[in-house]
Amino acid sequence: MRSLPSFPKGFDAVEAPSLVLPTTPEVLKNLQTGLGKSIHGYYPSTKIGNALYVGQAQLDAMRFLDLRTDVVDFTTFPLEVRVAIDGTAHAWFPDLGVMLEGGRRAVLDFLTPGEMTYFRRHNLVQAMVGALAQHGISYVAYDTTEFAASAPCRNAAYVASFRRGQVDEAIATIVHGLIRERGAMSLQAMKSAVGQVRGAVSTVCSMAWAEAVALDLRAASPLEILILPYPNRGGAH
Repeated sequence: MRSLPSFPKGFDAVEAPSLVLPTTPEVLKNLQTGLGKSIHGYYPSTKIGNALYVGQAQLDAMRFLDLRTDVVDFTTFPLEVRVAIDGTAHAWFPDLGVMLEGGRRAVLDFLTPGEMTYFRRHNLVQAMVGALAQHGISYVAYDTTEFAASAPCRNAAYVASFRRGQVDEAIATIVHGLIRERGAMSLQAMKSAVGQVRGAVSTVCSMAWAEAVALDLRAASPLEILILPYPNRGGAH
């Protein structure tokens, strides 16, 4: 959907003038013109309501961001970065803007291996970092292939598979009690502790979407995901 800037061979974006602008409704509408050619839809975020995603990487990222306790808000194509060459401005629209606790802001980009190669060739990552830093915004670029294979992405998809599940209140009470008593526990350990009761994993995952518990998604496998008290709640409702 996004077109790479047309830079000549040997062009270094770091050395070129740059400008950061918010994405206007008109520009966003134009960006959405080609949606029929891409995987797209509206992700039902527990934090912000329905959020437009374009491409599998944005959808994968939204699941992950929704489960992070330090993420307050996120939006699709939040701004454009213009890089000038020979009097012509070339625009790039990063994938996601993220607001973190404490007012910190970040922009995330998900680049195909080919796009990542193009970015490296023209030092575009460094140019984006420099341009956005002037506005107090961090910039992070991910290789879509590597991100899709990462533990946080895979584990977020696993937790999302239980999103429509029901919270068994009896199991939820046990979960909160065990977390208060023992601290962080893996899904596997929690499943064993509640006596292999059917629905334990589903309930814990559903609790995470309801922000009743927090999950550390960096585990090597889904059942190793750590269950933690949700910040400032002590693991209780």
